[in-house]
Amino acid sequence: MPYTFDKTKNILTINSYSGIKIRDIYNYEIAERGIEFNHTGHKWIEGTLCAFDGSVMKRYEVFFSFNHHEHKIIIRVKQPYYDSKFESIFNLGMQCEYWNHNTTIGIIEDTT
Repeated sequence: MPYTFDKTKNILTINSYSGIKIRDIYNYEIAERGIEFNHTGHKWIEGTLCAFDGSVMKRYEVFFSFNHHEHKIIIRVKQPYYDSKFESIFNLGMQCEYWNHNTTIGIIEDTT
């Protein structure tokens, strides 16, 4: 399984061996549909995204939203972290140069 989600603590942990497949929803909407992604139309809960960077577990405060048409979980950035692992997960570029309050990714479920 590429991730686990603890509903009691709102913690999503990425499997350090398989990782997760994501879609950059914010940029996808602009590129494919010509519209800006509206994060206000979703129910969000605060939580923590945990990801391994080598042998170190890193924790990032984020917002989660569940059960969407194309994704079980979408994740919105709460604040920028100037950290290469975080920047990689959210496709933010070096020093979070592409960050904004709408930065959102969706986890793509592996159907294989």
